[in-house]
Amino acid sequence: NNQFLSFGGNKDLFLNCINWLGKEENAISIRPKNRKSSRIFLTSVQKNFLNYSTQWIYPLLLIAFGATIYIRRRRK
Repeated sequence: NNQFLSFGGNKDLFLNCINWLGKEENAISIRPKNRKSSRIFLTSVQKNFLNYSTQWIYPLLLIAFGATIYIRRRRK
């Protein structure tokens, strides 16, 4: 049963064991993982919130905190 072959590098371990037993050390390696592409699906409300928060709200908050710290330090 090969249901766990793709979990946690089991395939690499098995192939590397076979290569080691066959005295083919040059074939022993860790192969790159195949990544599945993933998509995110947003509603228009979620998209607008993401746009406004990253482009306006967070930068304005950062500027406000920076200005507050600057003003407090100049008063001392």
